Amino acid sequence: MIDAALERVDTSKPRGHPDSLDPEIEIVEPDGFVPQNLVALDNQPGVDLNASLHGAVLPLTGTYVLRAATSRGFGDYRLHFAVTAMAAPAADERIIPFMDAFATVPVNEATTPTAIVLDPRGWQLSGAQMTLATTPQVGDSGQIQFSPAALTSSPDGSIQTTATARTTGKVTFAPAFVDTFTSSVMRMTGVAVSAQSPQHVPRYQSVARQPFAVTGLYEGDWVGLSIGAFERLPAERHAPRREVHGNRRASQSAGLSTGHSRPGPGVPATGTQAADHGPRTTDHGPRPRPARRLDRRPAA
Repeated sequence: MIDAALERVDTSKPRGHPDSLDPEIEIVEPDGFVPQNLVALDNQPGVDLNASLHGAVLPLTGTYVLRAATSRGFGDYRLHFAVTAMAAPAADERIIPFMDAFATVPVNEATTPTAIVLDPRGWQLSGAQMTLATTPQVGDSGQIQFSPAALTSSPDGSIQTTATARTTGKVTFAPAFVDTFTSSVMRMTGVAVSAQSPQHVPRYQSVARQPFAVTGLYEGDWVGLSIGAFERLPAERHAPRREVHGNRRASQSAGLSTGHSRPGPGVPATGTQAADHGPRTTDHGPRPRPARRLDRRPAA
């Protein structure tokens, strides 16, 4: 769960001035889509044109991109960002592919797969002892070499190796924990680890799309990205689903429903509920950045 706020720095111009920023926030999920609950426009239309999200739930495990935009104008902006709650990841979600996880390379050419390691609470884990090994799947026929194959996660939770393809063919590999010291860490911090499966969170209709890929991880928590074009998606229309009690045939012939209408699949039933559900996120998102410059983008 996160809070995010985007505000203009220059307040000398009235909000309605064509050169004044009208901030917008869109958070892009790991699959490149923007759900409707992760979009913020005006805090108060006509009065406060800054944008903010409070208690936004990130539904997928992985890397997110926070898109700072404006519907008009240009100038400096200020972004506030904070993680307010973290979901405990499932056992198979504690190692997140981050970069070069799915690559095609020539024989004897190297790539540098990178992953982020999480502790049982969902936070980045430093000092974890890891090992890399192939996990053969149907159709795998290649060979790969790791240097090194034994890894220790860095202070930011990342692990990285050099992988070189030695023969043609598909190869599947994965890192695994060598030690189990994280159980002791949980006891020391007094955090209870539930044996139950993670709770589900609502999923919302996608309103935009922006494909992206991580291209580098640098000092100071800087991340290199390759970003595709931003595209707004047309709204989907859902026919209302009705409950019919009693004589269904009679009700249908009369064109009436004796029950109460409710939203169809994928449409939120209330402000905090939706019909479809997905796993809780364990991603902690980017860190706050200093004030930067925001230029006008073409209207959608």
